[in-house]
Amino acid sequence: MLFLLLAVVLTFSGRGQPFFHLVQAGLSSVWKFWPLGLIAIGVYILWTRRK
Repeated sequence: MLFLLLAVVLTFSGRGQPFFHLVQAGLSSVWKFWPLGLIAIGVYILWTRRK
């Protein structure tokens, strides 16, 4: 309930807009490099299972 209230307040207030810009910029960079993260997780799983 707290997060829902926070989301509504930040969406409709003018002070929340710069925060959404930061979130959007962060998500766009994650969106570009998510396959590398999956490869890294796969390599980690392979290395830990062999030992």
